[in-house]
Amino acid sequence: MGGAPTAPLGTLQGRYRLTELLGHGARATVYRAEDLLLGRDVAVKVIEAASADAAAVVAHEAEARRLASLTMHGLVTLLDAGVEQAPDGPPRIFLVLELVEGTDLKRVLTRGTLPPRHVAHIGFDVAEALQYMHDRGVVHRDVTPANVLLLDHGADRRPRVKLGDFGVQDIVGAAAAEGAYRSPELIGTARATPAADVYALGLVLLECLTGTSGPAALAAAPPDPWRSTLAAMLDPDPGARPDAETLVATFRRLIVEERGRHRSPERAPGEEARLAAVRAYGVLDTPPDAPFDRIANLAARVLDMPMAAIGILDSDRVWFKSRTGPLPGEVPRDAALHAALLDGEVVDLTDAGGAFAADPLVAGDPGVRFAAAAPLTTAEGLQLGLLAVYDIAHRALPDGAEATLADLAAIVLHELELRRAARRAALARR
Repeated sequence: MGGAPTAPLGTLQGRYRLTELLGHGARATVYRAEDLLLGRDVAVKVIEAASADAAAVVAHEAEARRLASLTMHGLVTLLDAGVEQAPDGPPRIFLVLELVEGTDLKRVLTRGTLPPRHVAHIGFDVAEALQYMHDRGVVHRDVTPANVLLLDHGADRRPRVKLGDFGVQDIVGAAAAEGAYRSPELIGTARATPAADVYALGLVLLECLTGTSGPAALAAAPPDPWRSTLAAMLDPDPGARPDAETLVATFRRLIVEERGRHRSPERAPGEEARLAAVRAYGVLDTPPDAPFDRIANLAARVLDMPMAAIGILDSDRVWFKSRTGPLPGEVPRDAALHAALLDGEVVDLTDAGGAFAADPLVAGDPGVRFAAAAPLTTAEGLQLGLLAVYDIAHRALPDGAEATLADLAAIVLHELELRRAARRAALARR
């Protein structure tokens, strides 16, 4: 992002010790820093105030603190904000952000385009974050590849995305969005609206698929429903573009369709090793265990779901070691609903019902209409099963629910490891 920073490393307000330059631009410099009060690493963005006027600085700081109230899994968390008064020159506003370890979409795209199944996930995550913001009256104004942060990226892994720099344009007083991602109405003097964010996201996704940014690249986009979805997002008329809520549903359907096209009917090459690991834990077809039952009950209670289960992935079935609510003892491994859940998806049949209509849990009792899961994956990358929650009503996961499921899944894995260690010790004593 350029040469050496103009500001030396130091400490802001006696709390944030700047330890490493991460990048800088014309108006802002980003550092890795240590929060001395809480003992954690954070990112600190130091912004040169657009005006030295005291009232303007106070207004900018108030806006930053308002943005800090926005908290959801798809947004980089803004933890704190303040003003550093410089002895000479204008004051500096600083934003303290969650430190996201990973890369950004801009860097990823320098290596080439992305498969549609990954782009569908990116579109879903960003659209969900935009919906959250727009519902609270905040427009991002700078949806670009550089602000789409990827926590986990690989050829065979579902990308996990966080959207960064939301609302920062309002604080620094800059124009809305980089020119390449600016909607037609913003080229004039129009005020930025949620429709401008939708347009920018359309350009970002089009670049992911074609390697080129700009509406002219639509001709090179994959066929419908991709082409029609992107064309709607890039409509010159802001009022004709879909809103973020509509896009969340659209990309959820695209995820299901792309997963179906990508899935091979053959088992993965590591299936033999995975099945050997499952059997090493010795839990298949065993009686109920109180520790697992408590975890399943806790998942249902904390997430306010009527059903939850700990499923172990066998060769041809998902066997429920523990379950709460009217669930059967097992389901076919390749049934559509659990094939999706084993990929770590959230399934709401409001948007994806057709793909799951024949699933036994959907077509018959208990009539599942919503499900979400966290995979049970060993340190070696072997998937043992899943921790899942279900409902017979259409709904959305509350903020932070995916993280809660992941934490509970980690507890399940810990309990499984204890069981395996006990089995090994028993065998060694024979």
